[in-house]
Amino acid sequence: MKSAEEQFQQKFNSLRAQFLEQLPEKINTLNNQWQAVKDSNWSTESASAFRLSVHSLIGTSGTFNFSEISTTARELETLVKTVAEKSSGPEQSEKELIEQVFFTLCNEMLIKPGNVDDSTSPTNECSKEDSKILIVDDDIETISLLEDHLKLHGFIVQTLSHPGKLLESVEQFNPSLILMDMVFEEGVLAGAAAIEVLRDNNHLTPVIFISVNEDMLSRLNAIRTGAHSYLNKPLDLNLLVSNIRSACNIKPNLPYKVLLVDDDPDVLEVHASALVSDGMEVRTVTDPMQTLSEVRDFKPELILLDMHMPKCSGLEVAMILRQCSEFDDIPIVFLSSEHDISIRMMVIKSGSDDFITKPVNLDYLKRAVQARIERSRKILAAKKIDKNTIATIKKEKELALRANRTKSEFISKMSHELRTPLNSILGYAQLLELNHDNTLTEQQKNNVSHILGSGWHLLNLINDVLDTSKIESGYLSLVNTGININDVIKKSIEMSSRHNVDKNINITYDNNYNTNVLVYADATRLQQVIVNILSNAAKFNVDNGEIHITVALETDKTCKVTVKDSGMGLPEDVIHKLFVPFHRLGREKTNIEGSGIGLALSAQLIELMDGEIGAYNNEESGASFWFSLKQYNQDTDSIIDSNSTQKKIKILYIEENKMEIELVRQSLSTNENIELFVARDAESALHVASQIKPDIILLDIELSSMDGPTMLSALRTKQHLQKTPVFALSANDIPPEKQALNEDEFHCYFSKPYNMAKLLKSIEQAL
Repeated sequence: MKSAEEQFQQKFNSLRAQFLEQLPEKINTLNNQWQAVKDSNWSTESASAFRLSVHSLIGTSGTFNFSEISTTARELETLVKTVAEKSSGPEQSEKELIEQVFFTLCNEMLIKPGNVDDSTSPTNECSKEDSKILIVDDDIETISLLEDHLKLHGFIVQTLSHPGKLLESVEQFNPSLILMDMVFEEGVLAGAAAIEVLRDNNHLTPVIFISVNEDMLSRLNAIRTGAHSYLNKPLDLNLLVSNIRSACNIKPNLPYKVLLVDDDPDVLEVHASALVSDGMEVRTVTDPMQTLSEVRDFKPELILLDMHMPKCSGLEVAMILRQCSEFDDIPIVFLSSEHDISIRMMVIKSGSDDFITKPVNLDYLKRAVQARIERSRKILAAKKIDKNTIATIKKEKELALRANRTKSEFISKMSHELRTPLNSILGYAQLLELNHDNTLTEQQKNNVSHILGSGWHLLNLINDVLDTSKIESGYLSLVNTGININDVIKKSIEMSSRHNVDKNINITYDNNYNTNVLVYADATRLQQVIVNILSNAAKFNVDNGEIHITVALETDKTCKVTVKDSGMGLPEDVIHKLFVPFHRLGREKTNIEGSGIGLALSAQLIELMDGEIGAYNNEESGASFWFSLKQYNQDTDSIIDSNSTQKKIKILYIEENKMEIELVRQSLSTNENIELFVARDAESALHVASQIKPDIILLDIELSSMDGPTMLSALRTKQHLQKTPVFALSANDIPPEKQALNEDEFHCYFSKPYNMAKLLKSIEQAL
């Protein structure tokens, strides 16, 4: 039985003979079209039909190894194209030159070559199940990389760091292929010398050389050892796997699925036969208008497209396919004799993956298709793993959130249940404290005082736990508005002074600023924060100590409140845990009351008021706690107000990645006042920006169609966009010193993955 390679060779020879028989008919067709061109005085329609026929001949004749016909046809097509692009029409000298080349082409087509050679060269086939690879290389990193990658592809791998033991390893391991470095300590051709020793001992194991050397001598020595191929480092790992599969005649578990689209049936059949002979599943299309339905039905792993076809060009087919998101993962490769660099650029812009020039070396075509599908399969497998990982993370996150909600709900219920008996304890203890009948002894009064002190402390703890629970569950709502910071501080001092009698703590407050300074906060919760901080400052203070409060207006439109005490200060080694719930910084063993939750709750409340909080040790003694809040501007209240009747905020998002677009779309969808517009390339972005006049522009600065600075300059040329804030979004981490904030530069920078809360906050601030 003939091998697949022999069957292909026989079919190729048959098609080649058929092409020769059709040459007279092709000459007649070309002659008629040429006469139509001359008779119509070079009309666009007749010249286009003639050029298309000549173009088809370039690829067909080259495929069947008639290089003279292919070269002359290409020369003729170039001349016709040059003349057709002139608005004034061809000059007489140009007509004569084209006619001369055309007659040369006809003469070459009339001279039929001799008989087609039906002989085929024998092929050495390895067992499909035999997939043992021996890697011989003295570079440990290269060996590790290759070993890991090949094992992922199902190969059994053994490694050798020196060629001196090659013969022994081959006889013991019996590999199906050897990956051999060329350069070792013994010399720049030591790898080839080791393989020669192997050949002298009648071992015909296929070899692929891998080397940093690209010189003629190294390649020549590799060929003389009978090597299958010679690959340069750094290696294209997908191409390496393709070469290994080819050398060992290993077919994939699932055959590669390839769709061929070409209006030339002869070329189509040759290319299809070559791929089928390599074990691929192939479907062909001669009418480009049928491509979409064939792709949906066949679900190919790669599409090979001709460029020039009637009804619909290959470029148009590619653009249509790329409009369909379900085909995004299918590689598109053009097979064409087109040399025009501008057309090739259009091919790349259409979303295609490669451009292979006709006539195509069939062995190269098979390897190119194999390598691209292998790479595509690997990417799809990785995506599948990513999707499974994301699904697992999402599920675990949902379970964690559910558990957290359950915990918070439990704490909330328990806090409520604790209040009932505590209410009785405090109530009856207060009745005892009143001592209406004067029957309590001094010791009993003392005991009641301890009960009340512990009771009130427990009540405060329950309240703090309940508030923390509400924050974590998302049930705690704040009403942030403009409040007078001076009034809140004074009320907080009054409340705290009542509890500082025992230690005789003196609280002072200096406000050298306008007493009507307003901050953006919730009055009740802000007072709770200040009381917590003052209570903490008193507990860890010395007897007869001082607490000093200052207010400062910062240049960034914030108001900073600092509470400075004269106490024992903060342990430096645990100060970073200051705002962690239930962490008392090593004070658990002291007699100072506290649960370690008050400061943590204060930090959470300040964050909900869009502020910041911190602490540090004073140089002399004690510690200082501070928090800052935004100053309130009555004319520009919060822009994120779902109940307001303000106009829609128009945001233009310029991004190519659909997943990033969906992420931002969902993040902004929670605000009814934001209207999002999307553009996926530079040209459409400029058009949309001119139409909608956006309030803010989010720009991915790594667009393939135009880089960030160029895109920004293009936007700034529009009069109505010269002051519009433009946010730079990047997959790279941008150093702070490069983040210019001038009006003619980017407003701010965000690195992917975005902190969506900060992005939304920056949008608010920019507006």
